[in-house]
Amino acid sequence: MRLPNARDLNEEQERVYLYAPEDGRVLVSGPPGTGKTVLAVLRAMEAAKKGRRTAVAMFNRMLEAYACRLPDGIGSLEAQGIQVRTVRQLFKELWFGLRVPPAANAALILLDTSFDEREKVKELGAKWKPAIWAPWSPKSGKSRGYSWTVEPDEYWRNPGAFSRWSPTSDLPASEESEFAVDWDTVTRHLLKHQSVARWDALSIDKLIIDEGQDFPPEFFRLLRLMSEGVIGPEGRPLAVMVLADENQRLSAKQHSTISDIETALAIPASRHYHLRTNFRNTRQVALVAQHFFAGANTGIPLLPERRGPTPEMRRCESVQTAVEQIVTYQRNNPKHEIGVLIPDDDTARRAYFDALRTAAAPSSVRVQTYAFRDPEFNQPKRHLVFDEPAVTVLNRASCKGLEFDAVFVVNIHAARIEEGQEDFFKMGMYVMSARARRSLALLWVGRPSDRPQVLGLMPRAPAIRILA
Repeated sequence: MRLPNARDLNEEQERVYLYAPEDGRVLVSGPPGTGKTVLAVLRAMEAAKKGRRTAVAMFNRMLEAYACRLPDGIGSLEAQGIQVRTVRQLFKELWFGLRVPPAANAALILLDTSFDEREKVKELGAKWKPAIWAPWSPKSGKSRGYSWTVEPDEYWRNPGAFSRWSPTSDLPASEESEFAVDWDTVTRHLLKHQSVARWDALSIDKLIIDEGQDFPPEFFRLLRLMSEGVIGPEGRPLAVMVLADENQRLSAKQHSTISDIETALAIPASRHYHLRTNFRNTRQVALVAQHFFAGANTGIPLLPERRGPTPEMRRCESVQTAVEQIVTYQRNNPKHEIGVLIPDDDTARRAYFDALRTAAAPSSVRVQTYAFRDPEFNQPKRHLVFDEPAVTVLNRASCKGLEFDAVFVVNIHAARIEEGQEDFFKMGMYVMSARARRSLALLWVGRPSDRPQVLGLMPRAPAIRILA
């Protein structure tokens, strides 16, 4: 991550960095390229210097890994005592630490059982499941107790029989997805068990949320109660800063608008800071990105003065031809960070990654990828490097908050836009295009006579050079 010196911040960024309140709730909104993630990191570092126990949290693991990497000489955020987590990780750790009783809709009940008591819990119907993790467990030794679980039906027949083993459950999942949290249930459960929860498990007093638009309003209502001291340790209200841009929503369903966040957090106008200056893109890239603006309330950034090459839209005969275009650019620009971005097609992501890795093999360039569901490449902190020459292949959902010297948006011909989803597709193109600092190319595969559906949504000359 390229962090500016505090003296390099412009007036609107200075207002956030120097003057935004450190207590209560603060909202910062701005389009892509206006420096929201950088400000989140700078504010976290400043809070840590003042002794505040601080966490920076976001939706996806890719941005989490990116936020951890700071320029040489500064040291990592975690080395400065700042927690960097996805929101789900942060609240899962807190939930287990609180040791609240199981939620009514829990899929599985966990028991804090010692090795010596294994026979007693087995008699009650508990089962040992090594794949199940609980944070109170030692990593090794006979005392570890993380593996003992009981099915909800068995537990609710006689909850008292299990009480000695501090039964608890995982974060309640929403009905839509096992990976999405049911924040309403979390809030009700914590209110119900506020007096018995082990609040020493809340190891932070300041929480900074980046990409806040990707969380539902129910999440922000929980944060409001925590910041008001209704939920949480007595006398320790949680300070909350949220950075968001509704142009960059990951999901067409589960998200919040800026207005939703303002309402859920009860943000007054004096605590809502607006960013408008585009620091990332050239003017030419910004014009193409703005073509995909879908009218979200965050608006579009001011056009930058910095200039660069005109973006291109190029038809390729095959995926291999597209790969050759990317490899040629890399060989001509060996010091560049290159992003290869795909509109939500994991099969295509892996195909481009494999083809690029093969084509680039004769050189020393690093080709890397990440996807949540790819067992080989789903640990971005371990697998990825940032701010050095590399070709990084990602889906739309994983590229938010990142930036590259050059971006190739590929496979756009395969996009299928459902009725009523045109704006959501444009948002995705906006997000991907706006990752480019200097060079941008949109590549599609087909015959000269082909006219994919998405071409009707692409920019026209002179904003973009159209190459057959």
